[in-house]
Amino acid sequence: MSSVPGNDRRKKRINQLKRAFAYNLFYRQGVTTKTATLNDYYLALSYTLRDRMQHLFVNSVETLLEKDPKIVCYLSAEFLTG
Repeated sequence: MSSVPGNDRRKKRINQLKRAFAYNLFYRQGVTTKTATLNDYYLALSYTLRDRMQHLFVNSVETLLEKDPKIVCYLSAEFLTG
């Protein structure tokens, strides 16, 4: 059976997410899987996803600052008050 391209990478990311989730559950919530409530699981998952998104955001900002691009903004007149 041929392997699916990127399947190893996907498994690696899933394992990283599982480890980050377990870390957040234990160190941020201070509970184990035996004593965790649904709210503990929710918060641990939220922290895990927030950390991942924050890392991507910081990388994007650093890339923008290095390249010093010109940014175009558009303001529609229909949203102006008065």
